[in-house]
Amino acid sequence: SNATDYRIGYDCTNFYVPADMVVDCGQLTDLNFTGRPTLVMDNCTASPTVNYEDVFTAGSCASGGAIQRIWRVQDEAGNTTEKIQSHQFG
Repeated sequence: SNATDYRIGYDCTNFYVPADMVVDCGQLTDLNFTGRPTLVMDNCTASPTVNYEDVFTAGSCASGGAIQRIWRVQDEAGNTTEKIQSHQFG
């Protein structure tokens, strides 16, 4: 048999981000409070890598600003999906 299996655009990483919320400055780094992605799925990798980056979008923690937490899930093939969780400082 000369069957060939082609996978084109096979980016299948998916996950759900935690809800946006208002946080105090000290709570920002506590993932037990702010949450972690759930239902992390990928068709290529059993346990894809999950990382995040915090980007201040307005002011600072002390001045009542806001951040976007950019969650990234990457599989062994290098496919990456990004989703954003927003935090306001209260």
